[in-house]
Amino acid sequence: MPSIEERVAYLEGTVGEHSRAFTDIQHALSDIRTGLTELRADMHARFNQIDQRFGQIDQRFGQIDQRFVQVDQRFAQVDQRLMWLTGTLFAVLLAMIGTLATAYFR
Repeated sequence: MPSIEERVAYLEGTVGEHSRAFTDIQHALSDIRTGLTELRADMHARFNQIDQRFGQIDQRFGQIDQRFVQVDQRFAQVDQRLMWLTGTLFAVLLAMIGTLATAYFR
């Protein structure tokens, strides 16, 4: 059976190995935390870029919407003018038919 000194020496060696392993684990965790912090900062920057791009796209859609509103107003004006023109042409056609009918039946 090993003596107390041998057992203590064995335990000191084992504890020393555990201590070194624990220190290595702490360094690894520190590296992981640093990497995650950098990744988080990169992701934050990318999301800000994406937000800016969506803002630009939203602005462009707003401009396109304004153009469609302007075109719709122009079509409404053209539609109103076309109605007046059609009504005037129809009235002239009726007047001509009436004049021709009067001349024919006279």
